[in-house]
Amino acid sequence: MEMNLFWLSIGVVSLLIVHFVLLVFLRWRIGTAAQGILSVPRFELLLLILMLPCISQSSAFVIRGGTTEGIIVGALLLAIPAAFILSVCLFLTIAVFTGSLAQYKEIRHASTEEQWHKELWFFFVGRPACGKWFYMDGLPSSFLSRFGILLEDKKGPPVFVFVDQNDTNTMPRWVGSGLNGIGRMRAVSSDDSHDEKKIPLSIKFLGCARSSYIILDLLRRVCLGVIAGSYSSHRSSQSLCALTITLVQFICLFTLKPHIRRGVHIVESISLLSEAGVFGLSMSMNESNSIRAETLGFLMLALLLLSFVSQLVNEWYALIKCLVNLCQPHQGSFKLGLKFAAKGLLLPFLPRKHWSRVITGSSQPKSVLLQETEFVRSNQREPRVGQLSSMTATVVPLVSPGSPIIQATDTTAETSLAVQKPGASTRGKGLKFDPKDDMKKLRELAKASFSGQSKDEETNTSSHR
Repeated sequence: MEMNLFWLSIGVVSLLIVHFVLLVFLRWRIGTAAQGILSVPRFELLLLILMLPCISQSSAFVIRGGTTEGIIVGALLLAIPAAFILSVCLFLTIAVFTGSLAQYKEIRHASTEEQWHKELWFFFVGRPACGKWFYMDGLPSSFLSRFGILLEDKKGPPVFVFVDQNDTNTMPRWVGSGLNGIGRMRAVSSDDSHDEKKIPLSIKFLGCARSSYIILDLLRRVCLGVIAGSYSSHRSSQSLCALTITLVQFICLFTLKPHIRRGVHIVESISLLSEAGVFGLSMSMNESNSIRAETLGFLMLALLLLSFVSQLVNEWYALIKCLVNLCQPHQGSFKLGLKFAAKGLLLPFLPRKHWSRVITGSSQPKSVLLQETEFVRSNQREPRVGQLSSMTATVVPLVSPGSPIIQATDTTAETSLAVQKPGASTRGKGLKFDPKDDMKKLRELAKASFSGQSKDEETNTSSHR
């Protein structure tokens, strides 16, 4: 036990060095900062969360010695998890509870009547939720990727978007607000009668409690570490304290149901119940009866294996879902997503002259928003075309035969996407555009619209005369 802190320091410092080298390499090769789990300080927060039990165990072990120096060193070590938990509390209070930095939005169906067996099932595993976190305007787009490990898989003080399930014209979806990337969730319908609604104070308190579940998890990790380091030998009181802490967290998990995905809720419940079973069996273990102790040991291993398998299945599911989402705009294929991921991993190690071949070979269609961005940049370069920014510009991208026609309408307030089926329009089949002539054709369309408007004005003026 006295070497735990030493090996922990060696492992953490090695991982931090590897992380720093990887960030420098990606910045040098690609020119952009790393995203996702490699972003700073997301990776460091993950390491700190995993380190909490070991730090607490080492601090309790040093304090147990009774010397003055040991008490001081143990108190300083214990200040690390205490400061981290207080920092998480402050972050949740400022960013989540007040809604000043992040906001949780969730779709709710207005008229739903479930049968009794479904209500009973939802009572144990929770209702299926369609929710997502959004960062507020003015924050960088990397805010959620950096600090999302503290809140992204849990619910928060919600803003509900009520959708009529019986209305076929209503389509709940996530949409983007403008070109700045700030996202919002709304119900898109033909009459646009559904909107976001505020919530009562009791539901807001419930959302704050669900967001605070991570604080309870951190406290449990620290307490288990302190219990493990406070006893020199195994005692039943040690297992009783650990069992009590685990059951308290399970009760909070069962009553609050803080996770957005029900799968995470089920996996977390299985893990906590397995740990509670291990602590309960360790209380009843009698060293004098070797056969009974061996049987209880096998039961503990089975419970730990069940917890490990459930966590492993959950991580594999998240990984497969991430790979499928890589090609979600046009195909939901796991094989194609795996191909994109392999190309992304090999791209930084290839010479720059081969990058265009790898990117163009991904068979990914051109994004309409990319063409709109190029159109806005061209307007900034040419002041005489800047008057078109106040108008509605329709961009028709290059599509392959049989694929849906995506039409993008860009205004100064919002960007909306509409998808039409191939049979809905007969004029789009014979259209073929060269990317180099897009701006020229847009100018021609703009001139034609101006000329058409001028002719209509002249006709109206002559008729009045």
